[in-house]
Amino acid sequence: MCLSASRGNDIEISLEDFKRAKKLLERTEKKMDKAFKGIGKSNIAEVTDRVLTVIIAKKKIKRSEVLRFLYG
Repeated sequence: MCLSASRGNDIEISLEDFKRAKKLLERTEKKMDKAFKGIGKSNIAEVTDRVLTVIIAKKKIKRSEVLRFLYG
């Protein structure tokens, strides 16, 4: 509806509006996991985020390597 309204004053949602909305949502969903990354009540949220980032990047990593990354 928003995309239709941004296009003009008619109250009709076109197939193109739907396709644009679908494409926009698909792109947004790819990074949605980062929307609230590190936010929360936990005082270790930032460290947890750093550990997750390393694990995701490396795919496979030993605990000792993670600790070395965090603490030098």
